[in-house]
Amino acid sequence: MKIGVVEPRNGLLQPKVGFDVAGPKGRVESYWGVLDTGFTGGIALPATDIEKLGLDFSHDDTLTLADDQTVRVSIYVAEVFLAYRWHRLFVVQIGSIPLVGTGVASNSRIMIDMIPNGEITYTPINS
Repeated sequence: MKIGVVEPRNGLLQPKVGFDVAGPKGRVESYWGVLDTGFTGGIALPATDIEKLGLDFSHDDTLTLADDQTVRVSIYVAEVFLAYRWHRLFVVQIGSIPLVGTGVASNSRIMIDMIPNGEITYTPINS
């Protein structure tokens, strides 16, 4: 199943995946997030998007970023439509762009054609 596309941006290739996030009061927003293979969580959204959706707070946590910097973040809970189904996921409040982490890829295969306009495909794997 196709879930995204590789976009050329500033001389780089960014794999982007489409997803929807539903807030607890029924508001749904659509996003294109960068597929970040170094992020082992589910979804990351900027604070403004979390506020707009009215997501439910879960807890605070400490994360280690790719550059070994440690940051304190707030974690929220949301229903996320990704790869043709709804998931209940943790949403990390961080950064200025939406991210999709490998935590959404359990029991699946994600393939990325890293060329301009290349496809990102998702295949469930039965375990």
